[in-house]
Amino acid sequence: MNERRRAPRYVVKNVTAILLSGVEGKLVQTQASVLTVETSRQVPLDRPCEVLMRAGAGVTLRRTARVLSCRLGEIRTLPTGRTMSVYLSEVELADPAALDRVLEAVTLETGYFAAVKNISPYGALLETELPLMVGSTSVMQVRSGDASFQAKLCVVFSREVTDPTGNRLYQLGVEFVGVDQAQREAIEKLVFGALA
Repeated sequence: MNERRRAPRYVVKNVTAILLSGVEGKLVQTQASVLTVETSRQVPLDRPCEVLMRAGAGVTLRRTARVLSCRLGEIRTLPTGRTMSVYLSEVELADPAALDRVLEAVTLETGYFAAVKNISPYGALLETELPLMVGSTSVMQVRSGDASFQAKLCVVFSREVTDPTGNRLYQLGVEFVGVDQAQREAIEKLVFGALA
């Protein structure tokens, strides 16, 4: 079956992206500029990280941070009898000014590197270590030389591949969603700049 596309995809080189993956967390402790956050999955170290903190009255604060540690806290048994791993992450905020508010919820957004294999103004093929499922959404920040853009994406297909050294990677076919005219122009500038 031939796939119909709204625009041709162009094979590009030296185009990279950061995929943002978020995990909801429960704030356990605050000490100086460090938050201890409980999550249902591991938060990787040594990656770009941002913390979204929801305070009262619909206020959401976004702060740059780094993950100092992540360890298994406990294994919980759910009412259904299934078990769930609970992780504790220590996250240091670059700007601790937000901690003067009472925080209701915390989301940790971690960045994963992705190589852009081909791209069009409507979608792309990415290769990354982040195993996103078909139908899941994320945000990606793409850069090539001086050109860059950020867009929300939806995964339309995912397959596991192995790189030449044997590491497991994932190829993700993604479609850009909710892209306005200015974002589409930035994507086109990047695409045609990467081809030159």
